[in-house]
Amino acid sequence: MDALQEGVTVTTAAVIQSETVGQTQQTPLLPKRGGSSVVWLHFGFKPSDTEQTQPICKLCDKVVPAPDANTSNLFYHLKKNHEEEHGKLQLLRSKQTRDGTAGGSGKKYSQPKLKQAFAQGTQYEKTSQRHKQITGAISRYICKGMAPVYVVEKDSFRDLIHTLDPRYVMPSRKHFSKVELPHLYASCRAEVEREVCSATNYALTTDMWMSRATQPYMSLTIHFIKDWTLRGRCLQTVYFPDDHTGVILAQGLRDALESWGLEEGNLVCVTTDNASNNICAMDLNEWERLQCFGHRLQLAIENSLKNLTPTSTRQAVERAVGVCKRVVSAFSNSWKRRRELAKAQAAMGLPHHQLITETPTRWGSRQQMVARFLEQEKALSQVLLADKKARHLVPSWQDVSILDSLNKALGPLFEFTDALSGEKYVSVSFLKPVLHLFNDQILSPKEGETELTKAVKGGVLKYLNEKYDDAATNNILDMATLVDPRFKTTYMRENRAEYMKNRAVTELLGMVEGAAAPPASDQRAVGSQAAEDDPPTKKKTLASYFKKAVPASAHTRLRNRESIELEVAMYLQAPGPASEADPLEWWKQHEVTFPSVARLANKYLCIPATSSSSERAFSASGNIITCKRSCLKPNTVDQLVFLALNLIRTYKERKDGGQRKRDRSCVRCLEVFWFSKNQCRPKEYNLQMMSSHCCCGWWQHEQLKNKLEHQECMRSRSDSRMSSNISASKTVKPKHQVRKKGQTSLEYAFARDTAYDKKSKRWSNITNAVKIHICKDMVPLQMVERDRFRAMVKILDLRYVLSWRKYFSETAIPTLYKQHRSKLETELFYNNRPVVKSLHQ
Repeated sequence: MDALQEGVTVTTAAVIQSETVGQTQQTPLLPKRGGSSVVWLHFGFKPSDTEQTQPICKLCDKVVPAPDANTSNLFYHLKKNHEEEHGKLQLLRSKQTRDGTAGGSGKKYSQPKLKQAFAQGTQYEKTSQRHKQITGAISRYICKGMAPVYVVEKDSFRDLIHTLDPRYVMPSRKHFSKVELPHLYASCRAEVEREVCSATNYALTTDMWMSRATQPYMSLTIHFIKDWTLRGRCLQTVYFPDDHTGVILAQGLRDALESWGLEEGNLVCVTTDNASNNICAMDLNEWERLQCFGHRLQLAIENSLKNLTPTSTRQAVERAVGVCKRVVSAFSNSWKRRRELAKAQAAMGLPHHQLITETPTRWGSRQQMVARFLEQEKALSQVLLADKKARHLVPSWQDVSILDSLNKALGPLFEFTDALSGEKYVSVSFLKPVLHLFNDQILSPKEGETELTKAVKGGVLKYLNEKYDDAATNNILDMATLVDPRFKTTYMRENRAEYMKNRAVTELLGMVEGAAAPPASDQRAVGSQAAEDDPPTKKKTLASYFKKAVPASAHTRLRNRESIELEVAMYLQAPGPASEADPLEWWKQHEVTFPSVARLANKYLCIPATSSSSERAFSASGNIITCKRSCLKPNTVDQLVFLALNLIRTYKERKDGGQRKRDRSCVRCLEVFWFSKNQCRPKEYNLQMMSSHCCCGWWQHEQLKNKLEHQECMRSRSDSRMSSNISASKTVKPKHQVRKKGQTSLEYAFARDTAYDKKSKRWSNITNAVKIHICKDMVPLQMVERDRFRAMVKILDLRYVLSWRKYFSETAIPTLYKQHRSKLETELFYNNRPVVKSLHQ
């Protein structure tokens, strides 16, 4: 029967199509735009009817009124005047109704259940946990992604959130700026303050910066070691409108430490640049100061180029560098020259690299510019020679030779500047080995080098040796090298190594005695408490007059010194790790063996070699204070920069003591926890789901292995008992399907545990919303790879897996472009059809 109906359906469609073709040859009618009903097979519109308000029957050429595209009159017209065609349409209509499709579009429609429809239409209460979680996720995305607060008012972003969760109503912009962000700042500040106050020793970096709105800011970052993990936090980026004198800077830094509850006695060192006001401020506060290696190296390069002798050599170098700058500027300001450069690179087999412009505030930018110029010198000369207006910019062989000599002298230095600018690994202990490497290999004169290369190397080396000959700086660097198990005393002279051993023993002895003896205030408090506890009527004995605090004897002090000296000697003789190993990992394993020296390593290895942490804070400030947000208040800037740099990161970057912990706000973890307790699924499925969907990383296979095995055993016993007690007349509901008191609908309805199929309508709708948000709000594509945006999307819809940047750039955005382009072309075609027809004629 079904086969017969299908044959009738195919025959009917063919007949209708043939009749339609015959009629359209006489009167070419246009089809209904967006029509999904089968009745439109027999009706069309004249080309002049651009609004398509007067449908014409293709069988009798009669105009049938159909207000608002209503098809009732059209079906009535066919039933009254064309009964045979009406019967054929009814067959098609019944076939589509049986298959669940409409208009041949292939889309299936299913009516939702009543309970589901009410649940989807009910909005979350503002006090509900779900509403708070989504609002918090959006707030963290704004802060961590450095997005403007007014993004919550953009239609595309609101559509994206509504598509992900229709029940969530986004608060206003004022709510985020006045309530959510200050609350998030307060909680994050409390967490950071609790973390930094627990540090035994810490180091600082500070610098000054001018914003786009010409407002001065002072940054302050802290670095410390906790659980043998190097950590860094940005304490503040505060507005500093006063004069930048050394006295005012010193007072401002003291006030900053006081506001955070940090003790100056635990401060090891402050890394700053070589500004005179910073040096004066450190001297007034009597704080140890370390020169920023990046600033010092750049000053050494500039000083060596300025002091070249004779004068003709210095002038030749200045001319060659000037030619290089002018050539780069000529290509940067002309798209035609860049086009010709790309052709020349392809013809000569050179890499397709763009030229680099020198930036005075960026370390190593001059050397990068010169290196890229030498790499593309042949292609540049070819393009410049072909251009009559730019032939005077063609570099001579003398200029190329001078630039090549400079590149050979300065090229290796850039790698060290970049390597010592990190803040997630120990860097201060590298300074002494790097200076030793400069003197012995990198900056030492070699055979075959030009005189200019030797002169530049000699000038840089002389400047660095003079500046790092300071006694206080040498003590810090040598101590940091001594407690690094990779180097120890390798890069010290024999007499200097002996001096640093004695200095380390003396400092450790002071630490031990300081920890053993309580402060004077504590002693007074203990004495007063004892005096209050003693009964006033108690008669004193003769021995009580001789009861005094006995100081540590000289023998005890000597014994402590001997034990410390023995421990230091054993540490220096112990085999160290490889040069590429992490010294903090080594100390984590050997802290029990060398407890005293470990305290010294915890103190000195936290010092950063450069002040790049403050520079990164200013880079974040520049991304926040853009040209469209230049009127932000200083207090708001401080909060946004603080949150952007200090919010605890999710996924693989969230670490507490080297081990991941459970994030209480992680919805997926809560669902996995409930699922592992209440659902009867195989153990392998549970483990696979936990490892793939848990975003905070707390659920690990080892932590739940025994628990899941026990649950599986209990489930098998429960199932066996249940199967034996089931009667034929009564169906027993499984225990895991019974909804417990207090369980939320999110936990109970756990059918959402699997990810959406990429061919599903839900996945397509969310992806389209993300694409529209990227295009309409002009958001960079790298946003889809940021942790905070992915975490926000994950909280809004757990089953949606956001694709990566490559998919959006190569597939999603081009598809969206083609769709909108074809739609626009269609609209232009129908709106301007007479013009197009006249053009064809």
